[in-house]
Amino acid sequence: MLHISICDDERIAVEKMQRIVENVLEQEQLPAKLENFENGEEFLKQYVIRDDELVILDLDMPVKNGIGVLQELEKIQRNEVVILVTAYDNLALKTFSYGPFQIVRKEQMEEDLPKAIGRFLNIRKRNQEELEFRIKGELIHVKLEDIVYFEKYKHQVYVHLADQTVLTVRENMQDFEKELAGKGFVRTHAAYIVALRYCRKFEKNDIVLEGDVKVPVSRERRQMAKEQFMISRRR
Repeated sequence: MLHISICDDERIAVEKMQRIVENVLEQEQLPAKLENFENGEEFLKQYVIRDDELVILDLDMPVKNGIGVLQELEKIQRNEVVILVTAYDNLALKTFSYGPFQIVRKEQMEEDLPKAIGRFLNIRKRNQEELEFRIKGELIHVKLEDIVYFEKYKHQVYVHLADQTVLTVRENMQDFEKELAGKGFVRTHAAYIVALRYCRKFEKNDIVLEGDVKVPVSRERRQMAKEQFMISRRR
């Protein structure tokens, strides 16, 4: 079940956010558990990584503000599940290096927060999609969000998963590229397709993934791969 945390020290703002969230969930007919927190420290004390979560976070709070929370979430690569809410543009600018999901202005919250939640739910739905692999006669289903990258070597494709499992399949990279189009993957090289969610930085000839794994980027795919990487970091 989706778990949604709302973190803001202003009671009126929390009530408004909760009402907006409940309206979106009702429209989507989606069950979820909602929790409210008054400041960043209170939120972090109880925080555990959940497979299915959304955090709606105010930037300007006492004790520990939203930037402090982002710094902690960045360490465990969970900023993609955050929607930031702020009344101050200067604070929002300071968060860009942490790559939050989206920033919403409080004065436009009624209009923009439902859109931000809708985008999150669309990405969530996409990540919950699965690929089907046939391995030694057995059909195996793997969630897209669990796939880190594909590696072609000779006549086989190695599918590297987040838990460090590697599946070996006899498939065509062109078929994977078509099937994964628009789903958060980019082909960086004739022999590699990577999941943008696991990309940490872009270097001249490589993309660096979690765990400092380097995947090559070919010259002809460099510009496109870099553009997709930058777009993914702004989400």
